Amino acid sequence: MSLYKLKEESAKNSVDYIIAKLLLNSLYGKFGINPEMEEHCIVLIDKIEEYQNKYLVTNIIILVNEISLISYYKSNPFTENIKIKNVSIPISTAVTA
Repeated sequence: MSLYKLKEESAKNSVDYIIAKLLLNSLYGKFGINPEMEEHCIVLIDKIEEYQNKYLVTNIIILVNEISLISYYKSNPFTENIKIKNVSIPISTAVTA
């Protein structure tokens, strides 16, 4: 039985309905994910320059006591050819259809 059919034939708040819905939504999230996601890290302020030299830093928020929150890409999505794995916009579209 397909997940969609299981969801369609189950009562709205039944366990089968909820599990089928969660699995279908997970498929959407997995196949529709952007492979060039930013990462976030809390670092000491004196380590920021190391990240800037190694990664594409997009945001720096100074917190307290010489600590900052930085956002960065491990690879530069604007200049590097990134190999995309396990991403399919058509599959994520079909899941939501």
